[in-house]
Amino acid sequence: MKNLLVADFRRIFKGKGIYILMGLAFVFPALTALVMYLSGLVADLTEVGDLLIDFYNPLTFYSSSFNPTSNIGLVLLIVVTVVLSGEFTNNTIRNKIVAGHSKLNMFLSSLILVLTYVFVIMFIHSSSTYLFNSIIFGFGKSPFVEFLKRGLVAYSGVFVLYTALTLLTYHFKNLIGPLGIILGVYFVLMMVSTYMFVANEGEGLKAKFLFYLFPFLYLGGTAAPKNVEWLWATLTNISYLVVLPAFGLVLAKRTDYK
Repeated sequence: MKNLLVADFRRIFKGKGIYILMGLAFVFPALTALVMYLSGLVADLTEVGDLLIDFYNPLTFYSSSFNPTSNIGLVLLIVVTVVLSGEFTNNTIRNKIVAGHSKLNMFLSSLILVLTYVFVIMFIHSSSTYLFNSIIFGFGKSPFVEFLKRGLVAYSGVFVLYTALTLLTYHFKNLIGPLGIILGVYFVLMMVSTYMFVANEGEGLKAKFLFYLFPFLYLGGTAAPKNVEWLWATLTNISYLVVLPAFGLVLAKRTDYK
């Protein structure tokens, strides 16, 4: 397992792709903050007062930086799917079988690699978003503990999506199937959850019913976890992170790599 992980990480970090994404994860937030500053938005918000503070503040931008359909989010999703599916489309995964690695270890190695890859990019992107927006809007707008809560919900939600992506890639063994299902299911759930949230004016169980079932929907930015909802969301995501890999191991064991 150790040798397999080392080989997988060496393959990724020897390439240029991850470093390009790391650069983009830093540049995109910097450019966005610069455009907002040069456009005079900060001055306009100062005149308006607290009217738009719920929409334009470092905490909101930090939370939105995890959106899987944003600029870096979508690029990352596509790149990771290409990396994962490439093992099957190029049939290089057979080399691991020949080398004597077990199917279970191959799946676990792929999953660890994917989650590490995603964490590195999302950490740079979210941290840069927090930094640059705090510079132009001001530090201390929200307590740091709020960023910590949002971060726990967001990172665990992102990990759920990419764990599901890894599982689907081992099932379909191609690019289109896993990517299409992840985006399709996410968009459908987002549309339905947004409708329910707006229709119920964001109040009550009906408004956030789907968010309670699928906390990764908070990544879309339609709603935000309030009070102890962040804890429920994080624990629910963790439960998915237990069930999905277990199911993935069963699937990997039954997969034919011919």
